[in-house]
Amino acid sequence: MVYSFMLKTAAVVSAVLASIGAASAELKTVKLSHPYGSSAEVFLFGAHLKSFRAAMDPKMDVLFMSNDSYLDGVNPIRGGIPVVFPNFGGAPGFPNHGFARITNWTLAGVTEAADKNSPSVAKFTMAASNSTRSMWPVEFELEYEVKLSRYPLSGQTSGLRSIPVSTDDPRWSDGIFDDDRHFESDAVGSSLSRSQLSDSRGSFDLSSSGGASHNYLWVDDSRNEGVVVSGLKGVDYFDQVAKVNKTETREYISFGNATQQTGNTYLNAPDQVVATIKGINTKDRTVTVQKNGFISGDDAVVKTQTDAVVWNPGAERAKKLEDFGDEEYINMVCIEPGRVSVKQQLPAGQTFTLQQNITVTSF
Repeated sequence: MVYSFMLKTAAVVSAVLASIGAASAELKTVKLSHPYGSSAEVFLFGAHLKSFRAAMDPKMDVLFMSNDSYLDGVNPIRGGIPVVFPNFGGAPGFPNHGFARITNWTLAGVTEAADKNSPSVAKFTMAASNSTRSMWPVEFELEYEVKLSRYPLSGQTSGLRSIPVSTDDPRWSDGIFDDDRHFESDAVGSSLSRSQLSDSRGSFDLSSSGGASHNYLWVDDSRNEGVVVSGLKGVDYFDQVAKVNKTETREYISFGNATQQTGNTYLNAPDQVVATIKGINTKDRTVTVQKNGFISGDDAVVKTQTDAVVWNPGAERAKKLEDFGDEEYINMVCIEPGRVSVKQQLPAGQTFTLQQNITVTSF
């Protein structure tokens, strides 16, 4: 039996200059950049997206990385966008959040963009090993594709948001304007696909839910409504801290009680969740996470339900995390699209895909 998994990541306003660098003595990275100023960097360990810097503000990273993160090639990396597979959270016999994020991946190749309007691509792969088989007796192949392009990828939910501004406004000197004088924001997108290619087992369940993109977003100060998350009002969720089921009544989720942890799993969440971030030494901005899940096969595509997790450890939990600074909860919030509330069934011969676009708009 062979199962395949694909995760694609894209950033708009980019072509490519790809190089292999070393983030530490052990961990190598692949760097993607473009003359407009946007860039991305991916660890080979875990195929872990470390950094995304938008052209509108290339000095600011859209993603949070902990200064206390392990970078030893053994323990998972704290921050960025980890690949969560094949389980979300804890599961008997599996590492927390699965083994994909603690596996060394192979750089399969880099294709440079032919022009500014075409994408550039870096592909990473991993496959079943004796280590993974000891936890999960499945033969599989994984592919992680980082794609930098000027526009959102075809077939994905749009990763652009527009707000009317004057083209001579110096705040938008790094941006792109259309004929209607609208600012087009930078975005990073991804798609995650898993396929069962054998008919011998019938339908297949991923172990302890499907998986996710664990997005760590950088915020200037998460306290006192320095960041609010919207788009989830009316959605049922499981409060992981209180261990109770609730329904979201708030238009905006904030983190005013900085002492306590926030950990909510929103069931069958809307396709768009937005973080609005107040800038201190940076611009005010919105970060929009757009997600989509579907199963395809036999020339049919069926949309599936997907979840969203909102997480901030708060002061108390942060002090208990060895790979996380005591005060770093102030500078991050996680919005994590995935299939995490139930096990994702995958019929034989079909493919499950989870897509996301992360769009950054300054104002």
